[in-house]
Amino acid sequence: NSYQSSVYGGGIFNGSGSPIIQNNTFSGNSATGSYQQSSYGGGIYNDSGSPIIQNNTFSGNSATGSSNYYSSDGGGISNGSGSPTIQNNTFSANSANYHGGGISNGSGSPTIQNNTFSSNSAYSGGGIYNGSGSPTIQNNTFSANSAGYGGGIYNGSGGSGSPTIQDNIFQGNSAGYGGGIY
Repeated sequence: NSYQSSVYGGGIFNGSGSPIIQNNTFSGNSATGSYQQSSYGGGIYNDSGSPIIQNNTFSGNSATGSSNYYSSDGGGISNGSGSPTIQNNTFSANSANYHGGGISNGSGSPTIQNNTFSSNSAYSGGGIYNGSGSPTIQNNTFSANSAGYGGGIYNGSGGSGSPTIQDNIFQGNSAGYGGGIY
């Protein structure tokens, strides 16, 4: 899936199903909002489903809103309110103008484990952005990700999210506030 563009899911859009998405390469996909539109999920957008997303490579994907006034979330993956299992993937050089260069989680409860996040970027959450959800984030490696807030991970405005963050490695991430975690 190369060089596709849509507002929700440049590579794949999953509504409420639970597919197994494995052993794929998502490269150069984009979710791009046009006039007064937001965009979600350069590689994959999951609305409210519970897919298993494993052993994939996400590289150079992007989410771009029509302007700074419209969200652009999840360069690699954007999760709305679902509970996907995201494991054993590589996220590198993905970007979002707003939330989550690698992964953006709105209000869902994904399990994010055994992934590698490197050189991803966003305004908030270079590696992962969590809004008001309760993800489990464990055994991941975050290196050289960058953001204005939360180079590795950004957790919800006003602390509204309730993630479990354990046994991860943070190395060489950068941000104006919270190089590793904000």
